[in-house]
Parts: sequence; C-alpha cells; structure tokens
Amino acid sequence: MLTKQLFQHAIIMSSHFGTTSRILALVSFDLSAETGIRTTISAIEPAKTPADGFQALLQQCDDALAKSGFPPLPDKANIQHVHSLRNDAQHKAKYPKADE
Repeated sequence: MLTKQLFQHAIIMSSHFGTTSRILALVSFDLSAETGIRTTISAIEPAKTPADGFQALLQQCDDALAKSGFPPLPDKANIQHVHSLRNDAQHKAKYPKADE
C-alpha cells in the first residue's frame, strides 16, 4: 500500500510545474520503486537483509525472483534512469528538465 501511495504522490507532483515539484516527483518515484524492490526481496527471502547499494539491490531482487521462478524485475532501465536523475538532483543540485 505504501509503495502505491508513494507512486500516486509522484504522479500528482509530476503534473505540477516547477523545479521543486519535479524534484519531489523524482524522489517519490525513486522511493516508490526502491520500497517495492525491498519488499519483494523481503517477501521472497525473509531471512535476507536487502543490499545497501542500489545496483546490488536490483541484482539481489533479480536473483530472488529467479530462484522463485519469476521473471526478472520489469522496466529496470527506467528504474535506473529515475534513480540516476534523483541522485543528480539530490547530490549534485542538478535540476531535472521538464521532459525528464
């Protein structure tokens, strides 16, 4: 439920104009994706602690999914793109463009 609410919040923020709204949308989209990934890992392998690094987390999720007979994480390229944009905004003060 939290993941869905974060995603819906991001949708709302992304429809507003302005740099601050775009940054808040990015943060919410990224947090939604990461929360969903961590939840997936915890649901499939409850004894495992989710990885700290984002790339390691994605790999851990794909490994857990594969072990359980599921396909890999969908739309991984876009998840990584949003994470990269969020990192740029948060750590480099690089504001996202309206089309990002």
